[in-house]
Amino acid sequence: MKKILYILPLLMISTSAQADWITLKNGDRISGDITSQDTSSVTMNTTSLGQITLGQDKIHSVHTGPATNDVIASAPAPEAVASIAPAAGEEERRDGVYNWTGRVSAGGTVKDGNSRSKTIVGDADIKARDKMNRFSLGGEANWSEDEGVKTKNDQQLYATYDRFISQDQKWFVGGGQTLERDEFANLDYRSKTGAFVGHQFYEQDDLNLQIKAGPNYIFDKFENGDSDGYAALGWALRYDQKLLTAKSLQVFHNHDLNTPFEDTGAFLFESETGVRVPLSKSLDASAQVDFDWDNDPQAGIREDDTTYAVKLGYGW
Repeated sequence: MKKILYILPLLMISTSAQADWITLKNGDRISGDITSQDTSSVTMNTTSLGQITLGQDKIHSVHTGPATNDVIASAPAPEAVASIAPAAGEEERRDGVYNWTGRVSAGGTVKDGNSRSKTIVGDADIKARDKMNRFSLGGEANWSEDEGVKTKNDQQLYATYDRFISQDQKWFVGGGQTLERDEFANLDYRSKTGAFVGHQFYEQDDLNLQIKAGPNYIFDKFENGDSDGYAALGWALRYDQKLLTAKSLQVFHNHDLNTPFEDTGAFLFESETGVRVPLSKSLDASAQVDFDWDNDPQAGIREDDTTYAVKLGYGW
């Protein structure tokens, strides 16, 4: 039977030696055998209490190694106790030591015969992460031509900074800058500058999920010379997950929604959804749909814009 552990004033000692121990944030220490561990909890078998489950928010550190007794005591843990063990699928992070990850993908088609067309698509995303900081830089581009006539030409660049403000590395604040251009939306350029607060539900090799929201200032410069600047409430979601037993398939979905404070009907929605299949340790193939919606476009421009792409990617 699972039991919820709180601060106990009693000293409990068992006669059998155990292999693992957990130090709580209040200084208590429990020893036993750890049977499972994930991002939310650790389950341990103990002699005195049986099977217990502890929330990660109550745990200071997890150690695997020899311990003499099954002890619970309201006393600070020795400095020699091992550092916090990362949850399953996560890496241990340290201040000032950055882990660099990224992916670059590209694809294209060429038809030459009864019909002639060309398509080129590409994107990149690079991240640098230490214990409390995360920097992201990336962009994407789409270009196509049909019978010698250009049919698509858009680009985007972005940079964001996240500062984690909770020791469990779940809550963060930050800011970002995005620049966009879309020839066929008559958009010479769009600048989005914003700040946000966010929550990182998962940050693992096989599962990542975060949401964030905050104010943005958006400035649009159109090819006909018109321009428009306004403040908006921004919302964003980032999700990817590896599926199947061998984790051979990854699904992903990202979206951004910006709603102007003065005219909520003129919202902008941008999204990308797709799947990736690994071809080797660093290479993958992906199929992706980008769907964008401008609820208040310029005259003669459609609200929706959809791009289908198949790409090869390299990740590290």
